[in-house]
Amino acid sequence: MIIRKAILPLLASPALVAAALACAAGCESAVADTSAASQAAITARSGSTQATGRPTEAQISAALDELRRDPDLASAHQMRVLRWSRTSTQPPAEVPGWVQWIAGLFASLAALARLLIWCACAVVVGLIGVFLTRTLRGRSLARSPAPVAPPTHVSDLDIRPASLPGDVGAAARMLWERGEHRDALALLYRACLSRLTHVHGAPVRSSTTEHECIELAKPYLSEAASQYVATLVRSWQWTVYRGQAPSTQDAIALCNGFRQALDPQSRAGAADPPAGGAGQPA
Repeated sequence: MIIRKAILPLLASPALVAAALACAAGCESAVADTSAASQAAITARSGSTQATGRPTEAQISAALDELRRDPDLASAHQMRVLRWSRTSTQPPAEVPGWVQWIAGLFASLAALARLLIWCACAVVVGLIGVFLTRTLRGRSLARSPAPVAPPTHVSDLDIRPASLPGDVGAAARMLWERGEHRDALALLYRACLSRLTHVHGAPVRSSTTEHECIELAKPYLSEAASQYVATLVRSWQWTVYRGQAPSTQDAIALCNGFRQALDPQSRAGAADPPAGGAGQPA
């Protein structure tokens, strides 16, 4: 095939055509692709050429015609190719009404299923949020210290409100006038601890000492009420540990000033209680 295409430009010269015919006669593949009639003509002309030694003009023209008619040497080829038809000659079949109804039903069910899925996702997210909120709140409550129940006794003194009389000052004054000085001061001191714990919310513990009682009262009482507590505690200490009771005037002042000093209105910023200048005993 390649040899025949190379021969075409050389067909204009008779001398070159003779050389081309000699080469074509020696190429078996070109002879096999040529038709039977062309092979007979070329063989006959080759015989006459060998006899005379030079081809004639008629032989050259006949050879050229044979080469031009050869389909393998043509410059243009015609081929048939199968292709899909873009237009259909048959009209589309009409879909029955019940098929369209079923298709619409399934489309509606698909839309409803998507809506239900989104609603389920929203519910799950809400439940997760509630669970996390309760979990974090439970952890915060677990970390916060549990409230400590107020003590019922400080050392061996009962500070429960039920163990105290309704009017502590009047009851202490009656004890003092009967000569029960230690019991009168003990009642005032117990009532003082009870008021600090249950009325004013001071963090009194069962092991709180007299000095700690004075310090605990300062943030919860007014300055005058804190001074009353300090005077009462020191009078109690002098009576118990030194055996020196305060004077009757100072003791009566402590009894009369208890209600105004330690009742709820005596919180920080309240009016000064009439302690009457009860001083430390000599």
